[in-house]
Amino acid sequence: QWIEFEELRSRLAMFVADLPEKCRLVYRLSRESGYSQKRIATELGISEKTVEAHLGKALKTLRTRLSSFLL
Repeated sequence: QWIEFEELRSRLAMFVADLPEKCRLVYRLSRESGYSQKRIATELGISEKTVEAHLGKALKTLRTRLSSFLL
């Protein structure tokens, strides 16, 4: 199980790296740094709706790509 977990984590990192630049940045600030959407918007000088859109796109892409691995 540990090997499977490490492979999953490795693939996730690879898929995150493949995201478009803004999506990747928003995803990392949200999930890895724990920033709120409001804080991300302030840090990047974009609207909260734009942050929400980038995060939604990133999560949808990652979910789709990981689903093939998990099945």
